[in-house]
Amino acid sequence: MATGFEINFREFLDTKRETGGDVDVVVASIIEDVAQRGDAALIEYTRRFDGVDLAASDLRLTRGEIAESAAAASPDTVAALRLAAERIEDFHRRQIPPAIDYVDALGVRLVARWRPVAAAGFMSPVAPPPIPPQC
Repeated sequence: MATGFEINFREFLDTKRETGGDVDVVVASIIEDVAQRGDAALIEYTRRFDGVDLAASDLRLTRGEIAESAAAASPDTVAALRLAAERIEDFHRRQIPPAIDYVDALGVRLVARWRPVAAAGFMSPVAPPPIPPQC
């Protein structure tokens, strides 16, 4: 039997999403700006799109803040986030190219390996997100 989350998630997946070229251009320019200006651009876009004023010190959650939020969340929400995290990780692990390791005709060993980054950021918009209503 499907849970409320599963039903809402299926409805969400079935909704129409805009993917026009104009959106791609805007998103690409934002990504480029954040790549160039870093946290300053991220803070600016958060203020512009979400109406939230942040400082650079607000961009990284402490372990305590994460634990507190997880403890306050409903079990269905935590389960949904864990499922999403597992699916995202599984997908991206499949994107990792295989390592290259061989000895060429001159007897030189050539190696290329993909390595994970130490840390990455995540921006969660405050504006009404297109996510299932009961997660």
